[in-house]
Amino acid sequence: MRVQEGVVLMKWIWPASMFDERGQQRVLSCRSDLAMALASGSNPMKHKAWCNEDSLAAHVLSDESLLVAVADAHFGGRASELCVQRLLPAFLASEGLLHERLERTVERIDQELLDDKEETNELSESTCLIVHVSGRNVHFVNVGDSLLFVCKDGQVDKKNALSMRFLPLRYSIVGPSWDFGAFEVEEGSVLLLATDGIEEECSNLLYDELGTFFQAEDEDLQDQLRSLLVRADDREQGGGRDNLGLIAIRC
Repeated sequence: MRVQEGVVLMKWIWPASMFDERGQQRVLSCRSDLAMALASGSNPMKHKAWCNEDSLAAHVLSDESLLVAVADAHFGGRASELCVQRLLPAFLASEGLLHERLERTVERIDQELLDDKEETNELSESTCLIVHVSGRNVHFVNVGDSLLFVCKDGQVDKKNALSMRFLPLRYSIVGPSWDFGAFEVEEGSVLLLATDGIEEECSNLLYDELGTFFQAEDEDLQDQLRSLLVRADDREQGGGRDNLGLIAIRC
């Protein structure tokens, strides 16, 4: 879908409310180098206000760079939905160098969630991991405990620090506001964004195992991401203990 000619070429937004029961899954190939996946959890270990509280967004900008995000809410999915719905407008309204734009994007989203909470008495709060990819150059800003990995030749490198912070930040007082980073990846590397449903206690997968799903560079990225989602959500193998949102980008 074309949105605002010259600004955004394509966009995909998956709100938490797209699932209404446990055990649902969806995988999408946005492009050959970009895929998204979401599962509501086949065997949840905790009661949730919404059966799914994770939301995803992916945007192809006019310069062919990618702007993507995963958000994991608590006490209902509204906050994660607002994160992904406001991602693009907040980014486009922000100026400066790329790292400054990403930090200002988080500040704008944070303010919108704060305004919403104060107007509606909404209890929901959310993590938010935002990643910008241009060629092999990656910039990210992260609030909370979603994860960013680089997978290459079967190996895995976790790139971000985790925290107990959530948006809106005013109601979350533990640790720094956000984690920011920038790095370059090798050609053929796969970036994997994941909500905390990928953690071992939820998926029964070790981080070191994640790279094996993306080892074959000539294999369809959607198929690789589907294999990871199905395995992580498999209750027979100890998975599916939480919602799980995933975005994979082959650089």
